[in-house]
This record gives sequence, C-alpha cells and structure tokens, in this order.
Amino acid sequence: MPVSQDPLNGLYIGAHGLYTSEVIHLRRKFGQWKEDNGTKEPSNLEFYEYVEALKLTGDPYVPAGQVAFRAKIGKRYQLPHKGIIPEEFGVVARYKGQGRLAEPGFRNPRWVDGELVILDGKYIKGGPVVGFVYWAPEYHFLVFFNRLRLQG
Repeated sequence: MPVSQDPLNGLYIGAHGLYTSEVIHLRRKFGQWKEDNGTKEPSNLEFYEYVEALKLTGDPYVPAGQVAFRAKIGKRYQLPHKGIIPEEFGVVARYKGQGRLAEPGFRNPRWVDGELVILDGKYIKGGPVVGFVYWAPEYHFLVFFNRLRLQG
C-alpha cells in the first residue's frame, strides 16, 4: 500500500527526550475544532481546514486517544518561514496552532499556543518531517515527528 505524499496525513513517530516516544495519527479535517468541554470554538460559523494529531500511544500526561496538537492550515493561516528553526532544516510551512498539556494523570488539561512546522525532510532523513513547538507560558519545547513506515 503506497504511503500518502501529503505530509499532513499519516502516521508519525516522535521523541520526547531520550527515553520516551509517541505515535500520532496526523489527519486533515474541515470544519471547526471542538474544545475540551465538547463545544465548538466560538466564531461566526467560519469553517476552515485544519490538521490534528491524535495520540495513538500515550504518556503519563496526555493519554492515547487525545489530540496532542492542532493547527489551522491553508495560505490564510500560514506564518512566515523565518522562525525559531534554522533555515537549513528546510522549513516548508509554519502554521499557528495549539498544543495539549496536562499534569500527570491527564489532570487539568489545557491548550497552549504553538506552531505546526513542516520540513522538507532533506536535513533529517526519511522526510517529510513535521514538528510542533509548544509555547507554554513557563517553558517552550519542540517535538519532531518522522513518518512511520509500516511494512505490510
């Protein structure tokens, strides 16, 4: 089965530090995303294309089945390519988004500002590569995700 060439659809694996990793299902959607209380975000019924990363493997903070991050995509929501990631990494696109953080046991989950970053995969082998920058008030961190290739 051929792997989709769309960097915003598919299975990805990412590393959090040296000892933990997670598998996410990145998928494009159209509509409005839901807030934690089950309501759609308040707006004037504006629909948009967005991508969300559903966690297939969890961790002590955010369990499997939860959305790890999300971002509105398309030219209207694209940020300038210059940012915190060095130019030689091959940034293809950046989009403003939200990342999910929580205390251990998924207590007090919250959304923090962030950025979805798409790289061309030339610097890091096996591209395309997707990254997400979490802009938490107390700290910032970046997680890279490589496309997961499963043999059938």
